[in-house]
Amino acid sequence: MENFTAYNPTKLHFGKNVTDNLGETVLEYGKRVLLMYGKGSVQRNGIYNKIINQLKSINAEIFEYSGIKPNPLVNDVSEAAQIGKLNNIDVIVAVGGGSVIDSAKITALAIATSTAPWAIMKYKVKPKTTIPLIAVLTLAATGTEMNGAAV
Repeated sequence: MENFTAYNPTKLHFGKNVTDNLGETVLEYGKRVLLMYGKGSVQRNGIYNKIINQLKSINAEIFEYSGIKPNPLVNDVSEAAQIGKLNNIDVIVAVGGGSVIDSAKITALAIATSTAPWAIMKYKVKPKTTIPLIAVLTLAATGTEMNGAAV
């Protein structure tokens, strides 16, 4: 085995009803929130209302980008980043599975650096900063919540 160093600054909140404290966690980063999610399962399974209630409990200003598709498209990320930039958001809350969270990762980088998402994905730009991202994982399949990579 080769020697290596792993640095993974991810804080994981795990357990039953863990989203009951989401508002307090978001408040650590600010009140202007870009809420990102997919095509509707978060409304059907009820997590959307829980998230909205938590954000309202801290008087957050919520800007939404919905409709993230499986196997994310750069257009979704570009549109979400535009919303974030125009509204000077403080933090992104991504609710969903790997595609939503991956899209939110690139969105956070694009907002913080005013860079086109595709330039980030093609390694033409190597961002040194990002907007804070809170991921509410609804499908544990990809491991995206535990790393800085995105597809």
